Amino acid sequence: MQFGLLMRTHHDYTRSRIPFGILCLFLFLSGNRADAQLSYLKFETLSLEHGLSQSSVRCIHQDRRGFIWFGTEDGLNRYDGYTFSVFKPVPNDPKTLSSSFIRAITEDADGILWIGTNGGGFNRFDPTTERFRRYTAQPGDENSLSHNYVWAIQEDRHGKLWIGTDGGGVDMFDPLTESFVHFRHDPEDAGSLSSNSVIALLVDSRGWIWIGTRDGGLNCLDPESGRITRHMNDARNPGSISSNDVRAIIEDGKGNIWAGTFGGGLNTLDMRSGKWKAFCSQEDSRYCLSNNYIYSLMIDSRGSMWIGTNGGGLNRFIRQKGLFLCYRHDSEKPQSLSNNITFSMYEDASGVLWFGSEFGGLSKLDYLRYNFHHYRSDPDSANSLNDNSVWALCMDSDNMLWIGTRIGGLNSLDRATGNFRHFLADPDNPHALSTSHIRCIFEDSRKVLWVGTDGGGLHRLDRKTGRFTRYMHDPDDPTSISGNRVYCILEDSRGRYWIGTRTGGLNLFDPETGRFRHYRHEPNNPQSVSNDFVYVVREQHEGKLWVGTFAGGLNLFDPATGRWKHYRSDTDDPSSLSSDCVLSLSQTSEGELWVGTGGGGINKFDAESETFQCWDERDGLANNVVYSLLEDRKGRLWISTNQGISRFNSRTGEFRNYTSLDGLQSNEFNGGAYASTHSGEMFFGGINGFNAFYPENVLENSFVPPVYITDIKVFNSSLPIGGDSPLQRHISETDEIVLSYTQDVFSIDFVALNYTVPTKNKYRFMLEGVDEDWISADAEHRRVPYMNLAPGTYVFKVMGSNNDGVWNPVPATLRIVITPPFWQTWWFQSIVVLMIIAIGYLWVQRRLRTVRMKTELQAAHDAQMSIMPQGDPQVPGYDISGACSPAHEVGGDFFDYFHMRDDELFCVAVGDVSGKAMNSAMTAVLSSGMLYAHAAKSRSVGDIMSSLNGPMYRKTDRKMFTALCLFALHCDREVLSFTNAGLPLPLLKREGTVSTLTGTGPRLPLGSTEHIAYEESQQTLEHGDVLVICTDGLSEAINSNREFYGMERLQDLLERMDTTTMKASTIKNRILEDVQGFTNGSSRHDDMTVVVVKVASR
Repeated sequence: MQFGLLMRTHHDYTRSRIPFGILCLFLFLSGNRADAQLSYLKFETLSLEHGLSQSSVRCIHQDRRGFIWFGTEDGLNRYDGYTFSVFKPVPNDPKTLSSSFIRAITEDADGILWIGTNGGGFNRFDPTTERFRRYTAQPGDENSLSHNYVWAIQEDRHGKLWIGTDGGGVDMFDPLTESFVHFRHDPEDAGSLSSNSVIALLVDSRGWIWIGTRDGGLNCLDPESGRITRHMNDARNPGSISSNDVRAIIEDGKGNIWAGTFGGGLNTLDMRSGKWKAFCSQEDSRYCLSNNYIYSLMIDSRGSMWIGTNGGGLNRFIRQKGLFLCYRHDSEKPQSLSNNITFSMYEDASGVLWFGSEFGGLSKLDYLRYNFHHYRSDPDSANSLNDNSVWALCMDSDNMLWIGTRIGGLNSLDRATGNFRHFLADPDNPHALSTSHIRCIFEDSRKVLWVGTDGGGLHRLDRKTGRFTRYMHDPDDPTSISGNRVYCILEDSRGRYWIGTRTGGLNLFDPETGRFRHYRHEPNNPQSVSNDFVYVVREQHEGKLWVGTFAGGLNLFDPATGRWKHYRSDTDDPSSLSSDCVLSLSQTSEGELWVGTGGGGINKFDAESETFQCWDERDGLANNVVYSLLEDRKGRLWISTNQGISRFNSRTGEFRNYTSLDGLQSNEFNGGAYASTHSGEMFFGGINGFNAFYPENVLENSFVPPVYITDIKVFNSSLPIGGDSPLQRHISETDEIVLSYTQDVFSIDFVALNYTVPTKNKYRFMLEGVDEDWISADAEHRRVPYMNLAPGTYVFKVMGSNNDGVWNPVPATLRIVITPPFWQTWWFQSIVVLMIIAIGYLWVQRRLRTVRMKTELQAAHDAQMSIMPQGDPQVPGYDISGACSPAHEVGGDFFDYFHMRDDELFCVAVGDVSGKAMNSAMTAVLSSGMLYAHAAKSRSVGDIMSSLNGPMYRKTDRKMFTALCLFALHCDREVLSFTNAGLPLPLLKREGTVSTLTGTGPRLPLGSTEHIAYEESQQTLEHGDVLVICTDGLSEAINSNREFYGMERLQDLLERMDTTTMKASTIKNRILEDVQGFTNGSSRHDDMTVVVVKVASR
């Protein structure tokens, strides 16, 4: 059983949050089955595939800014929640690391990091300059490090560093004077260090230095007196430390010292008596330490002690009762511990726990991922849910939870014992379930359990005997149930039973006689149920019934009069029901009726006006398919959907959405799978089991994340620090940067340092002087590009939030000064102003100049348009259509068609020249002309591109680049050859799936550097394939909310589009119409070109 799958009793967390340690004890005493679930925590693994430089993590530290550092056996890693920045030695560069094998990391009071290495001494790292300074052992020099194998570094209260070496004892280093004081083993002096092999250090709350050695036990050094007290194993003294190999030392909140030994288990020292108590593994005890070989120790902010072992996994020590809980790697469970050897551990500022392993990378444990307890099938245990597809839930009056599954029949879970029981269909047993597909479960006022099946009718369970009584449709008996697919059951206030079926409408059932009365849809009778698929039934306070149907909207039925009233969706009436598919109904404590629909979100019914108010995805709802609505004790609605669970505050209109990243069984839930108890506990089922939780115990992340600007790239290259670079300190430590006008193409990276589901962090940014308002971004868009900014002063600001929407109100800022060229300086502009004044009287000539400029622009426009095809080409086997739309009178986009190799190849060219207006248009004309010239003498599109690059570099301005993509369609066979120099990746749609054509070789735009050898890639085509090539003006189209259209939206459009019968021109027009609809009239800032190629029959 898993901790994430805790089977809690009715009493164990009803009204208050029980501390985990007490909960562990409670479950331990309550039975082995419940406690067995504590053997598994959900860990997230980070390793090589995520960017970690090496999989053995020896040490972990979070700096005061919030970045987390991991020391591996091949590099020092800095992590921001998304990416790893790796520091390694660089040959012949003394300002880099001295060794890539990292043993220890600590940070001093000034924010300087000190790095201990295996064989390279220790290093001083300044985060502002990202430069290292090396300190190594120098033979014969007493004022140097005593040994180059540094295993531990600690700073004391006076700012001195204590350095533990494996072979040289302990050094005290003063960073101000750079002087060393050595403490070594002297065989002739019992008051000296007991061993020179120092593995672990601790500076305790008293200021004492505790020194763990490989073979000399534990030493305590009083810095004031210089006196050393030895604690060594004495086989004759049971009160001595259990082993002389001490690998880890910590101090608890009461000042007690704990030592992890290599072979002797865990030890704690009684400071008053000086006696040690050992905790060791025992083969016959499940709740003892799992392994006596300990690498690491930690006490987290909740008071839990963690022990990392050599092969025994991770242990959690419940100190009050002396119980150990063990968590091991399980290759069958991807969320288990990554490896059973735990070298290091650390708790970050937000409470996330990190565990470094040997060969397994990092295991990350986040308490906030345990808001929702997850029950699911365990194939290794018969005492678990037997099917993860959950379609019905019911908590009965005896605290028994009943679960209906898709193929596993009916499951019961005794919350007190954690025992499961399974009821399966048996065709040979008339007293068993008739089918294992359960759709609804209901306990009536007489504690009788009723089960509705999908295809097997209605069942009544005798819980004492486990026998079922079946009620099934009989075509020859008009008093039998009207259909065997039973979706809902209700006992009303008068004791009548109402059964909703999928095909037979609504049934009134008399259990005494076993007879059913049918209420079916009659097309010509408005006084009948609106649809025979009855999904949900609820009783109104007055005794009337609300009947929700799958395709006929909502019905209000009065059993006393037999009258029906229908509420249907009307697209012309915004106050009508938002969808005719009604999946759930909920009447709140205030008497409000809420309707969950299959595609229309949630609706609140106003009884006085008989109108509906709708909330959907546009308002923040996770998804418009709503399977259930449950009200908590604070009046909030919990809503299960196809994209997680939403918590809705109807008073404020605010939604808070939870996903599988928060611990939900999946993002997809199932209709009918929900229940709640009188104590407020809620249950929701879906495709991967079900969740149980108390809404008031769902914790939210209150951590306010620090926000930093992490990089600035000029022309896609990060600026170096120091020298003649504009950046003299790390960008996160920089307030202002001065760039020249030639550096006006740059991008800015930023991050919010929240490690709880960092993919759900949110951002807002703006560049004062350019942006009028804040622009929202998610975690995938943490880089903002800026191009062609005019000289001047700008201020970039960025704000960030954590995964639960807690924002840091203080933005990270960067003042950016772009210096002008001389012709834009004040003195030059003064001269220009004087000249303008001098010729001010020539207003007529200025007017003529204006007219001439319009003429030139028109000429440039005509020139640009003249290089474009005037119609769609006719190419056997292919349907091709393209369009170019400049953002201004003229622009830099172009496209063209031409033949190669004696009409063997038909080529499509799409280009985008950086910049706008006249210069871009003229460069586009130049590029097109040069393209034709080189195409005539080239054999492949790769050759064309390579031969074009040099002339473009020499003939165009340095700030002008030409992104160009060339397609060569083979006329004799369905093969595409292509080369892409800087355009967005072309899209290929095949059989409903859209992918990108990446190609090989360089992708830099033409003219960016002088010597580039472009490569040609090939793609086999099939009949019906659709190719889309576009410039970035399409993906970067912006709407009024400052959102980008994006290539993802284009891919989604193509996937949704049925292109099998469409022509290329139709596909092209649909794309342009979708972009136009997205921007909704917003001004465009870039040219937009798109070409569509469809492989047709030959």
